[in-house]
Amino acid sequence: MVTVDASTKISGYIFQFQRALYRLFSSEASQTTVGIETDDDVVEIKLSADGSVEIIFEQDKHSVQDVGHPYQDSSKNLWHSIHIWLDSLKTMRSKYEKISYCLVTNRAVTDRAFAKKLSAASTKAEIDDCVDDIRRRANEAKEGAGKSIKAVASFSDDDLYFVIENLKLMDEFATSSGNAAKDATIQLFQLPPDLTDKAEGIYSALIGLLVDTCHETWLKKKQVWIDKSSFTKRLHQEISSLQTAKHLEQPLTKTAYEEYLNGHRGEHIFLLQLKHLGAPEKMCKLALSHYWGFYAERVRLQTEGDVLPSAWDGRNDQLYQRWQMTANNCQLAARVGASDDELARAIVAETLNGSYTAKLGLHDTSNPYFTSGNYHDLANQPEHEFFVQWHPSFNPKKDDGE
Repeated sequence: MVTVDASTKISGYIFQFQRALYRLFSSEASQTTVGIETDDDVVEIKLSADGSVEIIFEQDKHSVQDVGHPYQDSSKNLWHSIHIWLDSLKTMRSKYEKISYCLVTNRAVTDRAFAKKLSAASTKAEIDDCVDDIRRRANEAKEGAGKSIKAVASFSDDDLYFVIENLKLMDEFATSSGNAAKDATIQLFQLPPDLTDKAEGIYSALIGLLVDTCHETWLKKKQVWIDKSSFTKRLHQEISSLQTAKHLEQPLTKTAYEEYLNGHRGEHIFLLQLKHLGAPEKMCKLALSHYWGFYAERVRLQTEGDVLPSAWDGRNDQLYQRWQMTANNCQLAARVGASDDELARAIVAETLNGSYTAKLGLHDTSNPYFTSGNYHDLANQPEHEFFVQWHPSFNPKKDDGE
């Protein structure tokens, strides 16, 4: 059983990964690197076109509560975060031209909260007032949260001024669109209209990559720094793969062949042909799965894909011509006096050897079932101009005296 405490922590970690991914894709800088659990919950380092480097420290606090928010005036979340930033201020100012601090939460923070006052302060008078407020709160503070407030107040006015001047509270998901980090990131993918229904899957792949990368890096006792370009590349790969899937077949196990196989128990002419040649039961079962696998993928590609009817006609024509050439070659190579059955078995074995996969339009295919299943489909339609008969006795023209 998952306890409330555990679920809260897990939700917080997920929020942190979601924020990191949002940072990667929302950055407009020429080069962006995001760290997770490095100098802060999430850290973004941006190299601008003018050569300047900016670092953004982000404290992420996720809440599953229906009321309240994580940055209450006396909360450790607020004062401990500010103390961490102050503690590293001297080092960071020596490294970076521009520094920003962000308090992030998924909850709405009330206007009367001190965190809101800190974030809103922009003029010298407003920032000085915040500094005075911090010192007043430290003097009045009692045990508990007071320790963190006093630690913050121990820094100089200049240090406090700098942090407040560069601090922003980002509540209610902290995205430009105002949507949750996940939804906002998906919007940043800018997916083509025909892939919007695949958005969840693409996001899951990228967040999974982020989690795996962190896990592998942490196991090596190293810090996690993610370069935006690697995730942009992966996004393009996901999009390209899905767009390619609209033109090409899936592996047999991912097709709906079993659904068709279980729903259609009638006899098939292509199976009658194979059985006439003495094909074993195992071969016939495999042929049936290839037939329905091809059928299922043809239905999917005709319904969801971008394969033109001419591509199917061209493929059937190509397979038919190959079968004719294979038959001629087998007859030429056969021993003198070979029976029709022997020739037919040789033609089937050569045509369906699995090493040949026919193109579909301009695209290569890679799964043998998609070609053998297409052949079984052609061998199942005696009325079709591209009918493949493995044995002369199945030639429909034979009934016409030809």
